[in-house]
Amino acid sequence: MWNVNKKMVKTSALLLSVVVAAGAMGVNVHAANINNSADSEAKDRLADSVKNVWQPVGEEEGAIGETIYVIAGAGGDVEKVIVSDGEELTEEAQSEENKLPLSMEISYMLDGKEISAEELAGKSGHVVIRCTYIVNRYEMAEVQGGKEKIYVPFAVAAGTILDGAHFQNVTVSSGRVVDDGSRCIVAGIAFPGLAEDLKLEDGPADYVEIEADVMDFVFDGIYSIATNEIFSDINVDDVTALDDLREAMDEMTEAMEALMDGSAALYNGLTELYEKSGDLQKGISALQAGAAQLSEGSAALRDGVNSLRDGAINLTNGLNTLSSKNDELVNGAAQVFNTLLGEANKQLAASGVNVPALTIDNYSQVLGGLTSSMNPDAVSSQVYSAVYNAVAAEVKKNEAAIRAGVTQEVQKQVFAGVLQAAGLSEDQYNAIVAAGDAAAEEQKQAVAGIDSTVEAQMQSEQIKQTIEAAVAAQEKQLIEQNMQSPDIVNKITEETANAANRVNEGAGKIAALKAQLDSYNAFYQGLIAYTNGVVQAGNGAAQLSVGAEQLAAGAESLNEGAVTLREGMDTLADGSEALIDGVSRLKKGAMELRDGLTTFNEEGISKLTEALDGNYEELLARMQAMTQVSRSYNSYTNENGVLDGTVKFIYKTSEIR
Repeated sequence: MWNVNKKMVKTSALLLSVVVAAGAMGVNVHAANINNSADSEAKDRLADSVKNVWQPVGEEEGAIGETIYVIAGAGGDVEKVIVSDGEELTEEAQSEENKLPLSMEISYMLDGKEISAEELAGKSGHVVIRCTYIVNRYEMAEVQGGKEKIYVPFAVAAGTILDGAHFQNVTVSSGRVVDDGSRCIVAGIAFPGLAEDLKLEDGPADYVEIEADVMDFVFDGIYSIATNEIFSDINVDDVTALDDLREAMDEMTEAMEALMDGSAALYNGLTELYEKSGDLQKGISALQAGAAQLSEGSAALRDGVNSLRDGAINLTNGLNTLSSKNDELVNGAAQVFNTLLGEANKQLAASGVNVPALTIDNYSQVLGGLTSSMNPDAVSSQVYSAVYNAVAAEVKKNEAAIRAGVTQEVQKQVFAGVLQAAGLSEDQYNAIVAAGDAAAEEQKQAVAGIDSTVEAQMQSEQIKQTIEAAVAAQEKQLIEQNMQSPDIVNKITEETANAANRVNEGAGKIAALKAQLDSYNAFYQGLIAYTNGVVQAGNGAAQLSVGAEQLAAGAESLNEGAVTLREGMDTLADGSEALIDGVSRLKKGAMELRDGLTTFNEEGISKLTEALDGNYEELLARMQAMTQVSRSYNSYTNENGVLDGTVKFIYKTSEIR
């Protein structure tokens, strides 16, 4: 509207290119250490980079300009501010007087839930990073005779480079993502303060939002480059906003002309319809004959449907009578089945088989499991286990003696080890003990120490575990030796053979019993299916009866409608002349409609295009106030009396790892 679109696009593209260039040219060279005199080389590189980045904006060589570097945390909180005037870099301490005109807040979400930057490091899932920019600087400016708060508008380009090994499916709001296969270059743009200044409900966003699917989250931070120069350069003194509105009204005029053309086409169509009225009369005669045939056919349909309804009622009554005996049949069959199962339970109990009581629901599973357990391998295993347990019980009876022997042997080993550690032989020890009180005091103490050491070691958990392990090993060895004795082997063989014979005989009886019960169960289930089918058939017949009744009523209505249609077609045939006269009148009305639309266009729309709405004047006034406020802000430090300089801000947030 104000002829700034080309400049805005150009500047926006430049800002985006600066974001990428900043990462490539070393603008992020340890900015936190810029005041360190030992880092002069990094300082020179940064100053050169500032010149290279700023020069393409279009300023002449030697123009006055400030570049403000803001080092921020992962959440956007300011940690350091560094000022460059193109030659020197100095660190500035923030205060209320030189507070940054633009603040930054960064939020992180993982799988729909807010998360801190520290917690996000190393996580995986769907990540949303939103960088919101808040304008802090404003002026009270005049807008249509009143004073209003007008913020300094900024254009902000934000960018970062994401490692393709960690980030996939990357998107950005109001920007672009360039993927070279191994990394994504992300650039977005925001316009904080613009929507508030112009009072636009759906204005440009004041944030840049990045979304991605991430694996083991690592982040090198975000570069943001902000400038208000684009708004300072807008010229609104020769604005012709009202002319733009007039162009829109001209488009409305063209739409009215199209509407009038449509009314002319309607008139032409009605003229053709009038000319074809003779063919219409012939068609009405054909419809009249068809209506007569329909009336005769509907009467025959009505009679047939009535017969169907009567048959459905008879079928329903018969099925209802049959289904009334269902419970009696099923209950009788269940009683017989339960009697058979009761006899089977008695036989199993008499045979010494201990299983749950057989029911209609569980008999197949119980008898099937019983049959599966009656196999030669299972019998052999059961006999062997029973004999083994008996042998083990006998061995256990001698456990006290076994433990005493093991304990004695272990104590000998402990005693030998303690003697060796004390530097004495067993003979020397025994000689000291035999000497009794005659032995030297030193020897008595040595013997006492050896005895207490042996006692302490015997009470230790390690020695106790050693004794228990040795006892268990001797018991197991004795059991295995007994199991290999001829008497035990013969007993196992004999018991296995006897058990196998009993199992084979019992398995045959169980299989026969299950077969008998399965046979009756097939009959019983079939009876249940039959009675259910009778109920379903009865329900279906009832529905058929209801449907037949409804169909009969519909057939009656159809017959009545066919008669009415026949009578109506007779009336239509008689009134065809009146129809042709009506088409003639309609054609005349279409001509009057076109004439009326022409009058409406000349007297209404045309005059409306000449009366321009005054609402656009407010937007124009706000634009003028905003550009004036933007021009007045051209320095952050306000040093050297800068009046026509430029200022831009480069924000760098810390990495997340």
